Amino acid sequence: MKSILVKLILLFSVLLLLSCASTKEEIKFDKMIGSGKPVFYYNLIKSFGRDDSEFKLISRYKIEYDRLHFERLNGKYVSKFNVSFAVFKRGEEIPVKQEFLSKEVVVERFEDTDNHKLFDFDQFELFLPVGEYTTELKIESKSGEYYKRVDDVTFWYENTLGMSNLTLFKSPSEKFDLDNMIPIVSNRIDEDCKNIGIYFELLSPKDLEYTVEYSLMNSDRQLIYSDKIDKKTSGRVTKEIIAFSLNNNKIGDYIFKVVTSIENKRFERYIPFNIRWRDDTAEISNLNEAIRNLIYIVDDRDTLSTVLRYDYNEKRKWFNNFWGKVNKGSGDSNIVMEEYYRRVNFSNVNFSSGAKKGWKTDRGQVFIIYGEPDEIQKYEYSRHIKPYEVWVYYNRGRQFIFDYVAGDFRLRRE
Repeated sequence: MKSILVKLILLFSVLLLLSCASTKEEIKFDKMIGSGKPVFYYNLIKSFGRDDSEFKLISRYKIEYDRLHFERLNGKYVSKFNVSFAVFKRGEEIPVKQEFLSKEVVVERFEDTDNHKLFDFDQFELFLPVGEYTTELKIESKSGEYYKRVDDVTFWYENTLGMSNLTLFKSPSEKFDLDNMIPIVSNRIDEDCKNIGIYFELLSPKDLEYTVEYSLMNSDRQLIYSDKIDKKTSGRVTKEIIAFSLNNNKIGDYIFKVVTSIENKRFERYIPFNIRWRDDTAEISNLNEAIRNLIYIVDDRDTLSTVLRYDYNEKRKWFNNFWGKVNKGSGDSNIVMEEYYRRVNFSNVNFSSGAKKGWKTDRGQVFIIYGEPDEIQKYEYSRHIKPYEVWVYYNRGRQFIFDYVAGDFRLRRE
């Protein structure tokens, strides 16, 4: 496996040198479609209107710079794109409301055009009559490529009491002020991010006492902490903020649960989110899984079993040391790791078979080690032959044949 690691490092080094020497000054609008990472992040928040005949609908989006199409213009890199948000009555084709934004992003450094930590964010806020709708948020590049998100939305006032969706946000200071809240559209939080909060609204016809119970759970639904507070509504719509701390929480997936009891009604709301390492690849969301993914490039596979028994801090230290050695000399502290886990994620999205994750399949292994094939030849069922695929890597002088067996494509061993 050491030879594979050397080849992998050499491959990435060559790619890096080629990209640095290239005069290419355009970035494709979506370079990694199908990688498991969305073209843009998006959320839709329903809340209460100014009276019982309407409701408020907020649509937010976040698109990272590595998803945009940039062009060289007057010594800078410019991306122009349009964003539209349309609302249709369910089953109809003409929107009842539609709004547009014309966006322009300008950066001076070429490397910023491929930076997933830089992003454009905006939102639409509409008041609509209660009813059933279909919404469409569309982002269209200058070249005409577009990506959209379609959702069905229903809102009725079933009674005089109610609770909105939950919104995850961060505050620039320890003082939580509605005017300074920054929505976290992707529901992904850097581990060193402080001042995190949950925002929601309560509907009541008069001032009433209510109880809020909230809890933080990990992806296995194990309780991390919980609390309970008693409060009183103020006016028709009460705006509520719950601040919580991420101290000592590990990277991974979490669920925040809020239960509100008011008079004889009980409302439950959940919001999932992910804690990630601030300075590492956005593709990693689980440390144990990220370590298991290294099986194709470690010198000794038994090492991984040993490392997985370490405590969290020891695992993280080993992981950082491993990639520190691999990335050494690449010119970018994370470029090899970024690409490796992009390939893992792509494999999970495109090659999973039943309960077997894509990175564990034969096609996933080849894709992770060798990257995208120069050509894929697909052969469907014929009278005497089952489906199979041929992956060709011309520059390497290699090809791999995958036969369809029991619901999966297996590498033909010759």
